[in-house]
Amino acid sequence: MIKILAIDDNKDNLITLGAIIKDSFREAVFVNALSGKEGIEFATSENPDVILLDIIMPDLDGFEVCRRLKQDERTRDIPVIFLTAMKESKDVRIKALEVGGEAFLYKPIDEPELVAQIGAMFKIRQFANQRHYENERLSQLVAERTQELEQSHTETLKLIDELKAENEKYRKTEDELKDSEELFRNIFEYHTAVKLIIDPDTENIIDANQAAVTFYGWTKEQLKQMKIQEINTFTPEEAMQSMERAKANKQNYFEFCHRLADGSIRDVEVFSSSIQVKGKVLLHSIVHDVSDRKRAEQEIKQEVSRFESLYRINQFSADTIQQLLDFALGEAISLTKSKIGYIFFYDENKKEFNLNTWSKEVMRQCSVMEPQTVYELDKTGIWGEAVRQRKSIMVNDFEAPNCLKMGIPEGHAQLQKFLTIPVFSGEKIVAVVGVANKQDDYNDIDILQLSLMMDAVWKSVLRQKSEEDIAASEARLKRAELSSSSGNWELHLDSQTIYTSDGARMIYGLDSDQIDYSIIKSIPLPEYRPLLNEVMKNLIEKNIPYDIEFKIKTLGTGIIKNIHSIATFDKERRTVFGVIQDITDRKRSEEALRESENKFRTLFTQMSEGFALHELVYDVTHKAVDYKIIDVNPAFEKQIGIQAENAKGALASQLYGVSPAPFLDIYAKVAETGEHHFFQTYFSPLDRHFQISVFSPNPGYFATIFVDITERKKAEEALKNNETYLRELVATKDKFFSIIAHDLKNPFNSILGLSNLLVEQIQEKNFDGIEEYARIIQKSSTTVFDLLMNLLEWARSQTGRMEFSREYIELGALINEVIELSNESAHQKSITIIKELPRNLLVYADKAMINTILRNLISNAIKFTYPGGQIIISAEKKPDELKISISDNGIGIKKEAIGKLFRIDENNTRIGTQNERGTGLGLILCKEFIEKHHGKIWVESELGKGSKFSFTIPKN
Repeated sequence: MIKILAIDDNKDNLITLGAIIKDSFREAVFVNALSGKEGIEFATSENPDVILLDIIMPDLDGFEVCRRLKQDERTRDIPVIFLTAMKESKDVRIKALEVGGEAFLYKPIDEPELVAQIGAMFKIRQFANQRHYENERLSQLVAERTQELEQSHTETLKLIDELKAENEKYRKTEDELKDSEELFRNIFEYHTAVKLIIDPDTENIIDANQAAVTFYGWTKEQLKQMKIQEINTFTPEEAMQSMERAKANKQNYFEFCHRLADGSIRDVEVFSSSIQVKGKVLLHSIVHDVSDRKRAEQEIKQEVSRFESLYRINQFSADTIQQLLDFALGEAISLTKSKIGYIFFYDENKKEFNLNTWSKEVMRQCSVMEPQTVYELDKTGIWGEAVRQRKSIMVNDFEAPNCLKMGIPEGHAQLQKFLTIPVFSGEKIVAVVGVANKQDDYNDIDILQLSLMMDAVWKSVLRQKSEEDIAASEARLKRAELSSSSGNWELHLDSQTIYTSDGARMIYGLDSDQIDYSIIKSIPLPEYRPLLNEVMKNLIEKNIPYDIEFKIKTLGTGIIKNIHSIATFDKERRTVFGVIQDITDRKRSEEALRESENKFRTLFTQMSEGFALHELVYDVTHKAVDYKIIDVNPAFEKQIGIQAENAKGALASQLYGVSPAPFLDIYAKVAETGEHHFFQTYFSPLDRHFQISVFSPNPGYFATIFVDITERKKAEEALKNNETYLRELVATKDKFFSIIAHDLKNPFNSILGLSNLLVEQIQEKNFDGIEEYARIIQKSSTTVFDLLMNLLEWARSQTGRMEFSREYIELGALINEVIELSNESAHQKSITIIKELPRNLLVYADKAMINTILRNLISNAIKFTYPGGQIIISAEKKPDELKISISDNGIGIKKEAIGKLFRIDENNTRIGTQNERGTGLGLILCKEFIEKHHGKIWVESELGKGSKFSFTIPKN
């Protein structure tokens, strides 16, 4: 759970921040303060994870609040994010960082960026808490170990003194010696510290206590048969030198790595002192396991290394983002003790990697010609798993078989160990970082260190990108000012100093961006000074809009210019912000336009085409947002239906009741480029079609000449409709002739041929096969009958002679009648017909048409179902309609053929499972009859698995 404190003297801002935080961090605790003093008290008592801090506040500003928080040991580790509506300034950001702020955002707040910053600060806070806890734990561990060592050393010295005393007593009496030996044995054997007696000359272990047996895992007998070199991982030379120094009492404390019976290695510290036994010098060694302490020290070193890397990255002066990432990759390789590494950008929309940078060592080891720089996610192997699994991937035996690997190109740098992590920006993965070939195995500490470092690096990348975007925006602003002959200025009332942009300096003829207001006052022509003073006074005192045109005489050159100026007043900062524009050319254009109007006034009043002159309306960014009608001719009134007095001076969006104004993008382009444009369009507000020619007489203006072509469009549409109708008639004719020429002819050929054969065999009294011939003749006759019925009904429907007479019919009974007529065909193919019908299927419909629909659909199902198959006829009651379905498990329909089934202009004849032929006419009849009932018909089918034809009929 995250706790967030927001400090802002504006309650609305606190409510907005609270809503964003509750929406993005569901379990967050949100605390707010309306002043800097109250915020400091809350920070001390509530101990939040992140502080959101406004800068401008009445009692203590944000800078002072942050400085006090960072000076207080209780709150110095809480990350602070500055939020301000102050004008974007590098000095403000620098000051925020100098007082200890971790992040800086301008208002209005970009919600995703705020959420990302809070998430990052929360991670930093968690890490700081973890580091604080680990430092305390390490200090406690070191204190305990130190106390234990001191106690052990004291006991050792005490033991030595006791041994000397015992030796002295030994010279006096044998009994005292035995007592002393027993005492020594007990102290040695049962001491909790690991103890060894070593012969420095032979390196043999002379004796070991029970603690040594427990620690090393060998029995005492095994230890007494071993040499110390079998335990110590030092080289023989190093081990011998260590024992010589201990023997000579030149060094008593050592740090070694000892090998245990299970093969594991432990860090130990050894206190060795020389003792004499029967005239021979032996080493009495006390061994302490310090592996946990060493591990903790190593973790602290790694933490320090990471902070040093972050510090170097933050201090690194990079001209470009690429330089920063190259430097960060080097730090990542160094931090993880790797040999090589890479950074790839990742595009989640394209699912594509783009190589950003490889380490120099990779380039030296890689001999692949023209290495690839763009990779698709689906074609990557194990290194793409960081994106697919959205987590870090660690492989400490890269040569071992792994199902996720896709092989390595010939000449690629060889990999032994590998670690890759995803870099997140919010919920999106924006990059992957990989390192390889660390001497030791990669571990979770490497993942944590690399993840935290790259998280900070990416924030630096985003910050630098923001700075680059700001610089680019400023450059665009300068270009916009120059292209539009405009500029901006700030008047600070308290200092009476005015600050100007490059564009403003060029207009006024100034040579400095900071100048005294009294000098600016002298530039307008004297007759405009009283009006300018009044407008400025009204703006400051009454907040009346400042929007004025006047003339100036530029400093130095003395050129007279027409100026348009607008301004706003920031009461809190006591600063006036203004924009000026040199409108000299526009004024000249207006004068020229007036002259041009006189010339063309006579012409356009007599035109039969509609004519209108317009002026574009721009916003403060010089973007066209509307246009104003300047003048129209009488033909405009006639064709548009709007009186000239209502049109002149009106905005197009208001006049026509649409927003944006009609065809604004086309007209703006013509007015700004001067290129003529011609187009035809339908204008919905007037429900008319127009042919429009538009041109620009002067920049910012355009004229339209238009003709109402609605009647012509209607004629064209009627012509298209007639063409479509004629095509359908031709298709119907072709279908009819096709059926008569082929589908009707073939069954009769079969009937005539078999009947002739039947007559001949009867005359010859040869009755073999007569039954089969009769069956085929019956089947062909049925086919012809069905076809003739369909042709008759189709012809009647096409000629309009078919009556459409609806009545209430019980659909279940009608389905039973059709099934009864179809049973013989189904029986011959051993097809089972199943009914799944609810009761009372009452529907208001034409009985003959519904009978035709059912007959065709059931007949088709039998025709295209294999012998022994199954047909299901089902119905479903809905509030306003009935849905009938006939499904089979027959041959099915190809996907590309489904869309052609109900079209008269497509040939859809198919062969049944016993070579039955169809015409495709039955489905067309079904569609026509169902549509007469305002129903729908459709098919669901899969080739080889069967088809399901469904249709709906409204109940009323």
